[in-house]
Amino acid sequence: MISMIKLILELNFFIVLIYKARTDAFGLQQFNSRGYRRLSCTGANHNIIQQVVSSKQCSNRFSRPKYNNRSIHKSLVKKSKAEDNDGDDIGRPTPGKRLNLLNIFTSYVPLWTIVAAAIGVTKSQIVSPLLGSMTVMQSCLALLMLAMGLTITPKDMSQALKKPRIVATNAIYCYGMMPLLAWSVAKVLSYNTSETAGIVLLGSVSGGQASNLFTLLAGGDVALSVICTFSTTVLGVLTTPLLIKWLLGCSVSVNGLEVLKSVASLSLLPLMIGLSLGRLTPRMVEKVVPFCAPLGVAATIILVAGGAANSARSIIAINQMTAVTASCLLPIIGGAFAFGSTMFCNISEKSRRALVIETFSKSPTLAYIIALKHFDHSVATIPAVAMVSLAAIGATASSIWSSIHPVVKEEN
Repeated sequence: MISMIKLILELNFFIVLIYKARTDAFGLQQFNSRGYRRLSCTGANHNIIQQVVSSKQCSNRFSRPKYNNRSIHKSLVKKSKAEDNDGDDIGRPTPGKRLNLLNIFTSYVPLWTIVAAAIGVTKSQIVSPLLGSMTVMQSCLALLMLAMGLTITPKDMSQALKKPRIVATNAIYCYGMMPLLAWSVAKVLSYNTSETAGIVLLGSVSGGQASNLFTLLAGGDVALSVICTFSTTVLGVLTTPLLIKWLLGCSVSVNGLEVLKSVASLSLLPLMIGLSLGRLTPRMVEKVVPFCAPLGVAATIILVAGGAANSARSIIAINQMTAVTASCLLPIIGGAFAFGSTMFCNISEKSRRALVIETFSKSPTLAYIIALKHFDHSVATIPAVAMVSLAAIGATASSIWSSIHPVVKEEN
């Protein structure tokens, strides 16, 4: 566990250096309280101010706005500077600065997940009663889905439903490619029976709800991600037991009715509430949307800490290198395959990111529960470590996409 934390912390440090170099070269986009967009350019003696009329009219290339009367432009610059100075003088952070702090918080989500997992494992006796209870974890999951529902619109959902080919491809990757890949990794690395069962279980379960947050942070199609997660969850009632019987030669039972009830109460209901609020009170939701991603990150951190605390005994008592290798190789190879295969398909960049994240973001909690219920306790070790590794890999991938290669324009 310690070696895994050191490795991912070094990776996050490298990502932060790249992100800092990029922002130093190109500047950071900021919004002040009046809706003016400012880009501070390195080496320049001026700030470029551009009024944001609507999201469709926003340009990703910042240039000096053309006014017929230069005095209008000067007055806008003075007005913006005066508002910023007023906020500084009274010692209160402006809305733009608050959003900047929230953006910094979300950009370091890989670090927060590792820290939360480390605290959950090392302080499990304290964290487990506080954050590991079923009530807290279910509430955080519902809060995460509510935040996702607020960020998408009915139009986004209707457009995502018009992409059945991508939804079908995700289902094939989830229940075709990933289980076979898990079995192949076990054979190539000569895993024993328990390790093979653990990684096959992880590859045979449905997608996890954290994939929706990672898609949002990566600039992907959140509505498409939600539909893909829901479809694989429903299909998993039948496909997961069949795959386990075929690949492992044993039978497990999955209560389909209970799965559907959990999906409806913890995922669909909060999602529909968020969509309804966006349609009924669009102005209020527009003010709340900037806080949805940080709220989702906070909910995910609690879920990671609680899950790590609950499975601390399994994580500490395992062969760490084998479990870490298995839980990292499966999502990395699967995600790389999905990314490479979609490069030759005619799909948008946002849809590609959603599909790749959905492919490697499995539900380790479900695999962990199945392992404890139907197998030996040693089978649950790889799913237990995957609770941490999948969160770290998903957060790292979303941070790389959002900081190094952001989506530069709105795609249909």
